[in-house]
Amino acid sequence: TRREARANAEVATSEFLDRIEDADATLQEEADIEDDPNYKVDETGTEWWLDDDRKWWYRTPEMDDWTEHPEE
Repeated sequence: TRREARANAEVATSEFLDRIEDADATLQEEADIEDDPNYKVDETGTEWWLDDDRKWWYRTPEMDDWTEHPEE
């Protein structure tokens, strides 16, 4: 029916807008970190970031999320 079609379209629109918001937030986070003086990229493309607690975090080009560097 028309109501079902309208409800399905509203759900699909809402899900699409949520994905756009998530992508926008990710892009904003990436832009913010690139301006951070504690952010570096080495010759292999690995990203490094020193947080406020003086802990190093890294992310290789293959990784989606940051990982805390183990202390030695």
